[in-house]
Amino acid sequence: MSSRLAELLARIARLRKQQKFLNKRGSSMLEHDTLVMENLDRENPPSPEGLAELERLANESEARQLSSSPALPPVVRQSNQ
Repeated sequence: MSSRLAELLARIARLRKQQKFLNKRGSSMLEHDTLVMENLDRENPPSPEGLAELERLANESEARQLSSSPALPPVVRQSNQ
């Protein structure tokens, strides 16, 4: 029984260490990608037409996500009488 407990504790410690590593790595990748995008935008700024197209696509994507989400049940309010 104690060997099983030791195995489980070792597994938990390994998974926590891995999760911490992956979170740190994800943060550093995001930071790197942000810097790259800022440099690219500085070297070759997007045109007003390109920005408008990106905004249109983002709005369409958001509308699709909202329309595919399950409808929420109506809110029922109780009066305090």
